Amino acid sequence: MKGVAKIGTVGEERFVVSEQHLIDFAYDGMPQILCTPWLIWFLEHAARNAVLPLLEPGESTVGVVLNVEHLAATPLRSRGRLSRASVLRRRAADLVPD
Repeated sequence: MKGVAKIGTVGEERFVVSEQHLIDFAYDGMPQILCTPWLIWFLEHAARNAVLPLLEPGESTVGVVLNVEHLAATPLRSRGRLSRASVLRRRAADLVPD
């Protein structure tokens, strides 16, 4: 790594809700909306984007803690949606050397 992520560093991931992102049980008039697993996918990419500038070529990262409240429906074809993730804390035990 080129450095250590600072507390408060923010990563973002923009997306448009497409057919593949919808819940698969929308029927009988239920709206077609973004499913929570895809929301988590977008959040994970936002978190990675927060630390991406610190990674050396060939390095990658994964999240270890996730706290999600999916409280609002995001309908099909919603544009310019944004997932944001912030570095809240860092622990040496979470860093795995090569």
